[in-house]
Amino acid sequence: MENIIEKLRNELKGKADEKIRSGQEYFFRESVRFYGLKNAAVHEIARDYFKKISVSSKDAVFDLCEQLWQSGYMEEAFVACDWSYRVRKEYVRDDFRVFGRWVDKYVTNWAACDTLGDEGRSNEEMIILQ
Repeated sequence: MENIIEKLRNELKGKADEKIRSGQEYFFRESVRFYGLKNAAVHEIARDYFKKISVSSKDAVFDLCEQLWQSGYMEEAFVACDWSYRVRKEYVRDDFRVFGRWVDKYVTNWAACDTLGDEGRSNEEMIILQ
């Protein structure tokens, strides 16, 4: 599984664009790290790579997401949000501790917050699981 993270990172780096990266930084007061990809491209890459890990358990997916969050790159955070959303049908109450830990440790700006919260975790799903 470690190899998939390395391949994903190499693809993100390979498709990075300096103009996009500098444009993205404009929207943040705090220091942020971007490779320089548009969000649509990141989600396409996330979808493609998720197919390669879809036989894994939710816990294995969450472990990969944790590795992505640790990098500090926004695109990797977006992939982590995308992948964690893709296993949403397997969520149990204790998973909200994982999400809470991600918020406490890794969510440092509005974009990461919005993406983690907006990846389809509807109020109805939250209420049912709580």
